[in-house]
Amino acid sequence: TNLPNGSLRIWNSENGKFLRSIHCKQIQTKSLQSILAWTGDEKICFHKVTNTIHIQRGDDGQQINSIRISDVSQISVCQGESCVAPYPLACLIPEN
Repeated sequence: TNLPNGSLRIWNSENGKFLRSIHCKQIQTKSLQSILAWTGDEKICFHKVTNTIHIQRGDDGQQINSIRISDVSQISVCQGESCVAPYPLACLIPEN
């Protein structure tokens, strides 16, 4: 298949449709939580880049907003049926 450039590629697990790709230099942990976090309903995706969290639509990756936060190492978003918009986002910022 002819897929767009990007080292991290995302497909819909329900129907196998390719959604988008993201350019990632490297994944430094064994979990994608260092880069991406989806809400439980997958409507919103939080994408961590250098000193910024991009808030994107979960289906097509269109950027909705961004938050500037320095030195974030991991991100996590509320999961489950009780989590509704506005979705809480937790960021781990290691202590010095």
